[in-house]
Order: sequence, then C-alpha cells, then structure tokens
Amino acid sequence: MQKYFSTTWLRNRGSPGPQTPAGYTAVAYADRCVKDVVEAIDAAGVRESTTVFIVSDHGFMTIPQTLQPNVVLRQAGLLTEEQRTVRSARAQAVPEGGIAMVYLTDREKAAEDRATVIRLFRERPEIAAVLTSDDFAKHGLPRPDDYPQMADLILVAKDGYGFNATAYGEEFVVRSDTTLGTHGFLATNPKMNATFVASGRGIPRGKKIGLVKNIDIAPTIASLLGVALPSADGQVLTDTFESGTARSDSSDKPKGE
Repeated sequence: MQKYFSTTWLRNRGSPGPQTPAGYTAVAYADRCVKDVVEAIDAAGVRESTTVFIVSDHGFMTIPQTLQPNVVLRQAGLLTEEQRTVRSARAQAVPEGGIAMVYLTDREKAAEDRATVIRLFRERPEIAAVLTSDDFAKHGLPRPDDYPQMADLILVAKDGYGFNATAYGEEFVVRSDTTLGTHGFLATNPKMNATFVASGRGIPRGKKIGLVKNIDIAPTIASLLGVALPSADGQVLTDTFESGTARSDSSDKPKGE
C-alpha cells in the first residue's frame, strides 16, 4: 500500500513557507497521519509481517528573495518582452526553483550568447554558479548535444534565493511574494536531502545507514516483496535489512544491459 501526505500548501501565495510555525504544523500533521497508519497496522494484527517506509522526493528551502534572470537578459538585448509576455529570445531562462535553465535559440550566435550569459551572471553575488554543458555530467544531467530538450547553461542560486520567469521590470532581485519556499536546487546542496525511514519486518532497530539514493528505494521495497525489477536503475539497499531478509537479485539486470 502507498499513502501520500501532501504539504504543498506551504508554497501557496501568502504562505509563510518552511521552517515557520505553519511549516512545523504541516510536518506535525504528516507525522500524525503516519501514526494513524501504524495504528491501523496494529489493529489489523499484521505488524510483524509489515514494513513501513517513510520517504520524500526532495528537501525544501526558504527563499525570502527571488531572482529574475530574464530581466537581465532583456536588458542585454537577448530577449524582448511586450505586455509582460516574452515575444522573442536568443537566450531565455526557465525557472526550476533554485536553478534556472538557460536556452540559447540562435545556433549561429550560440557561442557569443553563451559567453554573454556567463559574463552577465557569473559574478553576481546571488549566483552560486553558472554551469556549462561540461559540468552537467557530474550532476547527473545530459548534455544538449545528446538530449535536445536540455538547456545550454544552468544558473544556480545561492541559499535563500529562487528564480522566476518574469521578463518585465528593471530589478534582478525582488522580494518573494508568491513562493516563499522551494526545492529544485542541485542535489549536492545538503538542504535538498530527502527523508528515508524504514521500520518493521526485516529492518534492524536503530540502525543508521547514511545517505541513500531515491532510485534505490523501489528496488529495495521490491526485494522485500520478492519481486524482481531487472530494469531498475537503482540497487537494493542490502545494508538496510536484517540478514536473510532481502532478495539480492531483485535489481540484477540481464547481461548486456
């Protein structure tokens, strides 16, 4: 059984965001929901044969300020805007929370525009890094030559900042007024670490296993169920289990894959 507890209202307009009384209330609510599930397991008399996994897909960060890279691109002549709508762009930033994907649309001028975008943003104090395609692989991202929908550059915000898509106005840094918390930062940022708690059948009490990859969770659950996932990218977290519980072959891939 899979159960989903949502606290996405923390990012709604007017919300105080994470690490606030409202944020902690949302976490307390999710914790209470977990309690209800565990009590239902006890009531059904299946505690000894049940394993519970509590997971999340990413971390979360407060962003009191928002960055508007398309304003800078417009001011540099790389983008045009009319009636608050982008009309044309040789370079345009698509926000993804704590990063912004920059696409260069004029291939004949791509080298020139790439150099301009790097110059415009690399030294700004709110920007942690400007990633080029040479940096993508170490972050698990494809190069645009291999995947046409991939961006040409990635802007990485420092902690406390997020990106939006606004192209009008004159300010690069504005006060956040719609989204006061976000994710979408690089996975190397420890604040993006998600949740992993396992308890119940086959799980030793009190054991700490350190960081795990999200792609390992499905093969690990499948292993407990005795189900093989030969196409899974992840591996079974064998260190999580008590000896003899896991089927180590559940994520084995056929030879040649």
